[in-house]
Amino acid sequence: MPPDDSGERDNVPPSRILYCSRDPDRGVVSALESRYTVRTATAAEAVTERLDDRTDCLVVDAEIFRGTQPRHLGLSRAERMPVVVFADTVDPALMRSVARRPAFDLVYRDSVEADPTGSEPNSEVDRLSERIDAACRNTPADLDSSILELAGLLMSAAPDEVDTRIEWGLRSVGEALGATRCVLYDCGEASLGRTHEWAASAPLSHESVPTTAFPGFEPSLERFDPFVAADAERIPEELGYEDGSFVAIPVVIEWDLTWVLAFGGVPSHSISEPTLTRLGTFGDLIGHTLRRDRRLREIERQNERLERFASVIRHDLQTPLNVISGFANLARESGDVSDIERIDAAASRMETILEDLYALVHEANDLGDREPTAVSELVDRARTTVDMGETTVDVDSVGVIEADPGRLQQALENIFQNAVEHAGPDASLRVVALRDGFAIEDDGPGIPEADHGRVFDQGYTDGGTGLGLSIVRTVVEAHGWDVSVTDAPDGGARFEITGVQFVSRGGHRTDATP
Repeated sequence: MPPDDSGERDNVPPSRILYCSRDPDRGVVSALESRYTVRTATAAEAVTERLDDRTDCLVVDAEIFRGTQPRHLGLSRAERMPVVVFADTVDPALMRSVARRPAFDLVYRDSVEADPTGSEPNSEVDRLSERIDAACRNTPADLDSSILELAGLLMSAAPDEVDTRIEWGLRSVGEALGATRCVLYDCGEASLGRTHEWAASAPLSHESVPTTAFPGFEPSLERFDPFVAADAERIPEELGYEDGSFVAIPVVIEWDLTWVLAFGGVPSHSISEPTLTRLGTFGDLIGHTLRRDRRLREIERQNERLERFASVIRHDLQTPLNVISGFANLARESGDVSDIERIDAAASRMETILEDLYALVHEANDLGDREPTAVSELVDRARTTVDMGETTVDVDSVGVIEADPGRLQQALENIFQNAVEHAGPDASLRVVALRDGFAIEDDGPGIPEADHGRVFDQGYTDGGTGLGLSIVRTVVEAHGWDVSVTDAPDGGARFEITGVQFVSRGGHRTDATP
């Protein structure tokens, strides 16, 4: 599309015209060349030879139009090629013939000769250019209908239908556009990951592309503008996109580049400003559908966690409530002080459960300011607040990390408490450094391998409140790290906290719990 003052994007190339006339007017050709990329042909046979994907619009004189079969004028390609007949004289028969053919238009020449220098206003060239622009701006009719149909299908898709409908939509829009490939990428911090694809041939071999290697990412996509490469040589061969134009559409959700929609092998005559707008609408439909799907799945996971959470709390609170009720009746009948002590113990148990519940819901994932924190110092603080009996702690000076010391100490306390409950009051603990974090291991009976994946679920543990390790996971993940459990070398449990970035690393020392 020719650049002008109408706000069209700079990366949409000028329209490419094939001008066919038995006696081409050089003044008209020169004037058109100032606006478009123009090739010429002087015979109907040349039209067939030169008409290819490098042509956006075909301009023919009346003589060639009358003497050429419609299939030679672009109709063999799904009637997408716009044709403008440039006639010398008014002819009703010619008008009727042009009107019967889709994507055809008619422009009459002036009675005066065109100015060969192009310096004077030329009304016939202006009219011809207006019709050429209108023809090139038109989007394929089946593209509009495909996107309109997809709007309802995507927005009504159930969670288990989303992927299938997106892939069907990629095919529908890709075929309507005349493309050979349509790919959806998920935008990461440094790369684009392929998530969905339709291809007329073999699928792409790459799973992801660095943003620095993706065509048009820096000049256009990250600025929320579409990118068009009319020359396939501008696309790295290793990406696997076929010859033809390449189009990439940014999918922006809440001012964030979230996905990229890429089309390969697109016929150049299919690319126009309105077409890019339609493809942007299609990208928005996909983006909002995926965001809605992710949100629904997250709500389902939250509901499942809430149901498990409510079940655990009801179970854990029921026991001390039963104790309080039972011994309150006994104390009322006997006046025995020991019954009141048991009530007090049960109430303390309930208080502990409620404190853990509050920490899990309100505090664990609500970090304060992060600051350089020595892990070994937090270990010292944590073991002084937990009743660890005769337990010893062998501590590597793991290093200094950026963390909320209060929240991380809480997580360490819960791990220590879990170790004492399961390994016994005379257990041996060891805090060791890892390449990207640290681990706490004990010499107790360990955790069955089948349970490694669910030890952090609310209510897993038999002792305590059943919330301690869930709080550990919440605290660790709030820092952006990961926590997992495996077997220690001595057969006990080993809790690994990874994904940690160190300010500095340290040495090793051994201490016994006072």
